[in-house]
Amino acid sequence: MKPIVRWPKLDAVSHREPKLLVRHRPPNESSVSPLSSTSWATIMSITEADRRRLYRRLQEHLGTEEADILMEHLPPVGWADVSTTTDVNHAVALVNKDLEFATLRLSSEFSVLRQELEATEHRLRAEFHSTMRSMTIGIIGANVAVTSLGVALLAVIR
Repeated sequence: MKPIVRWPKLDAVSHREPKLLVRHRPPNESSVSPLSSTSWATIMSITEADRRRLYRRLQEHLGTEEADILMEHLPPVGWADVSTTTDVNHAVALVNKDLEFATLRLSSEFSVLRQELEATEHRLRAEFHSTMRSMTIGIIGANVAVTSLGVALLAVIR
């Protein structure tokens, strides 16, 4: 009986220990595709000890150089740490949602700041106009007083 080995899709959110799914096919199922079957007989974890044992066996059968070459093609960490396209797409979607939220929040904060600046501008303009009106009235009053004094002084001197 020859075992059928298949790697499952990993759930990027759960970060579970990698599992290797192995199903032993009975002799009468030789024509059935292993990919269409959904019943799996054994589930086993691949550990660092398994990797070391595999490396030793590869060294025994192939030699050190060939074993090194084969082991370099395996990921240096568990399969749960390897990113798939789905993982990357999911992360990109999360980053895009975060950016959308941050953009909306900043837009709302800038809107509030804009309103506060406009209110401050209106208050400063009103204060400026009030001050200018008071200064203008004061200057006109002073001019009238100086002119009256000048006219009175001319009348006394003549």
